[in-house]
Amino acid sequence: MNNKNFNKFKIIFFLLLFCFNANSSEQFQFEVTEIEILENGNLFKGIKRGTIQTNGGIIIKADNFVYDKITNIINAEGKVKIEDKINNYTIFSEKLIYKKNEEFIITDGNSKALDEKNKVITAKKFTYNKILNILNAEGNARIEDISEDYVIYSGYITYYKNDEKITTKGETEADIKSEYNIKSRDVVYLEKLKKLSSKQKTVLKDSNSQIYFLDEFDYLIDKSLFKANIFPLFILFEEFELSFISVGLNLNEIFGVK
Repeated sequence: MNNKNFNKFKIIFFLLLFCFNANSSEQFQFEVTEIEILENGNLFKGIKRGTIQTNGGIIIKADNFVYDKITNIINAEGKVKIEDKINNYTIFSEKLIYKKNEEFIITDGNSKALDEKNKVITAKKFTYNKILNILNAEGNARIEDISEDYVIYSGYITYYKNDEKITTKGETEADIKSEYNIKSRDVVYLEKLKKLSSKQKTVLKDSNSQIYFLDEFDYLIDKSLFKANIFPLFILFEEFELSFISVGLNLNEIFGVK
């Protein structure tokens, strides 16, 4: 073993041993190219790319990281990649804060999450609660389900993975199976029922370029079935011809669903 590799081995071994003795029940494993140990051994700075693993199934890779032993918090930046082996998430971002005691992961900048169900979530920022398995996406948030063929856009999206539920806050747009474009607010999607709904005023555009103005809606995706309350309904064609449909017409009749 040459001298350079030997020194690297000593640094990694010392850090592994030190962290294990400091808190054996919450072990960190660090593999780094270069490291600085500061503030009487309470602050570790890793540079030139490294990997951090925990006994909770989290693996973090980044160009640079800082570990504060007192707060048990890791800050990482530069091509950050996080793998949660337990909840089956892979997350990418420019920056990361990992609060180990609370099991919170906060990302900032070009955040992207993938799961085993072919979902892709993107946003500026993520807040991920590992214990509750809830991911909040904020800032140009987008969630796409490749298998179910839908995309939802909003400023703020929350994915409750254990409950198989997606919620949005504020203005929301959804593209469903290349058949419908929906613009609404505060949308809820229930994965088990494959039901998309909102209690807010909604604009629906179908594949025939007809536009429907709804007070609220429920949409069963697998059945291609819309349901709506009784209301005055207008249909606006792309040529801007406006026709009126009488009050009380069920939306199912419009789509020819018995």
